[in-house]
Amino acid sequence: MLEIIKDKIEDIISILENTGYYLINQQEKHEYKTFTKEDGSMLTELDIASELLIKNELKSLFGEIKVLSEENSKLENEQIAKEKFCFLLDPIDGTAYFNKGKDFTINLAFCIDKKPIISFIHSPKQKTIIFGDSNKSFKRANGKTTPLIKISQKTKYSAIDKKSRLLKIAIGVHNFANKAFTSKLILDIQKCGYNFSPYGLTAFSAMEKLFSFANNEIDAFWSTKLCKDWDVLPALPIVNSMNACYYTKNPILFNNNNFDSGDFIVARNEELLKDLVKIMENIENEAVK
Repeated sequence: MLEIIKDKIEDIISILENTGYYLINQQEKHEYKTFTKEDGSMLTELDIASELLIKNELKSLFGEIKVLSEENSKLENEQIAKEKFCFLLDPIDGTAYFNKGKDFTINLAFCIDKKPIISFIHSPKQKTIIFGDSNKSFKRANGKTTPLIKISQKTKYSAIDKKSRLLKIAIGVHNFANKAFTSKLILDIQKCGYNFSPYGLTAFSAMEKLFSFANNEIDAFWSTKLCKDWDVLPALPIVNSMNACYYTKNPILFNNNNFDSGDFIVARNEELLKDLVKIMENIENEAVK
């Protein structure tokens, strides 16, 4: 089955690009309805339309391979998670941002035994898609395809000259809006000895953080514990292919019988990752008190 998927990579890319064109067009018209889900997050008619478009196209290519999606029922997703092969889909990652006319992504991964093997992260507004497996991944922008650059072993494991330049980290938009969170994060990173200030902290919605990381614009990014499998797992093959360091408690689909992926932190250097994980644990421990 894996070879069949690999043979159809261009077809999958076309599905996501065509869906992206449709979503951009509808986003500009802004004539769709919005809803609030039970967890308080936003849902639009276009989340559902995007899901149906992609599911139907994948079915025409691959038959009855199930698609585990954010917009499925929990029971349906639990059943799909038991399959040997499945697709993992977030039809619009960053719905609230999408609703404001801003950037968003479509996340798709092919999974075997609950592990993401091949991933596709598409940013329709940027006209860019990142795709590949844990060995090699690519970025296609405006029709030009280039391999993602691997982080060198020296960079990954060598000690950081913490004061040499301003550290750059991306966090989620909702975290960035939380002034108490950002103030503590900045202070805690500074206590670790890094040259870090508010100017080094930036906000991105959805999987945009991965695009910025792949473009070498940031040193690390942090997605908080509110993340679900479809928010995080499609990034893993890409991150592995870049030889990056990362932390997640839940690296497989439906881990511990739920779809919560928890905090997801990616960094270019092992030392930086360890410091960020320690800061995360401290923040979580203080929140419990």
